Amino acid sequence: MRNSPDFNIKKQRTPLDEFIGPESITSFNVLDFIANDVKKYQVKPEDIVIDIKTPYCVEIILTSKEITLPESPERKNAQQFLKRDLSPMMIIEAFNFDGRRLVEQRFRIRHPEIV
Repeated sequence: MRNSPDFNIKKQRTPLDEFIGPESITSFNVLDFIANDVKKYQVKPEDIVIDIKTPYCVEIILTSKEITLPESPERKNAQQFLKRDLSPMMIIEAFNFDGRRLVEQRFRIRHPEIV
């Protein structure tokens, strides 16, 4: 892919105000977390607090309309949060998983410019 003449061509994604989803934009694993660090921060009403023992995975999904995520056996102790005050809306899902592997994103869009 890097040797392709199109490798450095920038692609413009759809503007968020025209977004039609859902689309997973990222997921990441949290393998360790020091709970004592949390005490340093003042939690605000708009903050999302994830209360799951490590290791856990977080997936962030953009969506143009409110959706319900189906339960999945590989996503144990799942917690879902919906930020309705954004456009598009954002779903944050946190869950435990087996092992240290990355979990397949629910709504991964395979862009043609990315292999």
